[in-house]
Amino acid sequence: MLIKASTFNSLGGFDTNFYPAWYEDVDLCKRVSALGLSSSISNSTSAFHLGGESLHSLSKKRFISIFLASKIKYFRLHQNNFLKRVSCISLIYLEFILKLLYITLKEYKTNGANVSIIINDLTTFHTVQKLHTH
Repeated sequence: MLIKASTFNSLGGFDTNFYPAWYEDVDLCKRVSALGLSSSISNSTSAFHLGGESLHSLSKKRFISIFLASKIKYFRLHQNNFLKRVSCISLIYLEFILKLLYITLKEYKTNGANVSIIINDLTTFHTVQKLHTH
């Protein structure tokens, strides 16, 4: 992300409410847009991020928890329409539950059991355990 220092400073920099990570860059772009300025993506530019070691030290469940919590903070902050905000946040919670369920079942399968998920609709989940026979 490249931004003029004067713009970055006038916006107060990254919002520390997104600590420890994720969505502070999206939030900054949204605030830049609110000033009438624009942001863009360059597919021909690359950068190397030094650091990011904290990501590797997190479990998948902890990463998902932090990432989705930041996503919720973002929508609470920037979505002014109540129904859209509630809808977005509800979908994020559903995403959180599904990802945790997937990781848990994947870990369970890795530990020797074979588990299949049958999804009838978005709200009903059934797990079927297949026992190993040797």
